[in-house]
Amino acid sequence: MFADMADFTPTAEKLGEEATFTLMQRLIEQISETVHSHDGTIQNLTGDGVMALFGAPVAIEDGPLKACRAALKMQEKLQAL
Repeated sequence: MFADMADFTPTAEKLGEEATFTLMQRLIEQISETVHSHDGTIQNLTGDGVMALFGAPVAIEDGPLKACRAALKMQEKLQAL
């Protein structure tokens, strides 16, 4: 699963460097927690995005379902921020 922040550049310009850094730390913390709680692993963090694997390196039967549930939970958590 790949997820990134919509309108990152305008948001970063509006907030400034320090506030953007703080926001991204909070977002990455929430995303990581959500991925791990759904048996996923973080493959890569890139600026405003994350690539998470579900069912790799250890195969799990319901990996796609867990990825979808994690994505929905991420949206829920991140909207609260």
